[in-house]
Amino acid sequence: MTPVSILALILAAQTVTGGLKSANPVTPEVKARQQALRSAAANIDKAGPDLLPLIESSLQDSDAHVRFLAIGALTQLNMKIATGGGQQRPSPSVDPRGRASLQTVLLQTLNDADPRLRGGAAKALAFVAPPPNATVRPALVAAYQREREAGVRAAILSEFGTYSPNSTDVQQIIVSAITDVSPQVRRTAAMVVAKSRPPAALQGVVAELRSGSPETRAEFLLALSSYGAAAKPHLDVLETLLRSETRPPQRLLIQRAIATIQGSR
Repeated sequence: MTPVSILALILAAQTVTGGLKSANPVTPEVKARQQALRSAAANIDKAGPDLLPLIESSLQDSDAHVRFLAIGALTQLNMKIATGGGQQRPSPSVDPRGRASLQTVLLQTLNDADPRLRGGAAKALAFVAPPPNATVRPALVAAYQREREAGVRAAILSEFGTYSPNSTDVQQIIVSAITDVSPQVRRTAAMVVAKSRPPAALQGVVAELRSGSPETRAEFLLALSSYGAAAKPHLDVLETLLRSETRPPQRLLIQRAIATIQGSR
């Protein structure tokens, strides 16, 4: 999990400012549950043993805003732990990593009606149940395959950069994501490819660069460069891009990619 991901920051901000609103009139009981989560998020540095049970129960709440506040509080907790550096490991009572009951609830949240919760659950799962995990990986694969929201597909895909990227099912998704209709998903796929370099993805990377799409070029240049010597037969694509590119920053990216590939053995 990337602790400072855009999704995480959005969730954290919306947890404080209000975020998703309940569709139905809010009863005093629901208001109390919402306030409990706001208070927990505001005092995350003082989290006690009641926090994780509160998050787990709230992720299953009938009120959409309660569920949203819960995933936001969990995101903040995960960020706090992930960026803790050399600080002492948190108490097991407030450490979500390896907590089986939380993993179960997050797997259920992958089916939530709100796409922000589905994306948040995917990011949280990769932190709570890091690889190897024979249950979470196929669940994320299935979630990706049925997901219609590009932002959620990108959130799930980004975790495959570290979560079993060499497994056959994940590599198939990475290869297919290179040609996704969403530029956001294609950019994310390219970043995952740069880490895992699946052989089957190389032709898709070349095809995207050949298309001349400026909105994905930086990520796909990095992806192609990551293949090293295997990318040498495709240097003509980069040379064609260089001849047509007039913007200095973009020319520099292309020149660096060419130099990296030419220097590879």
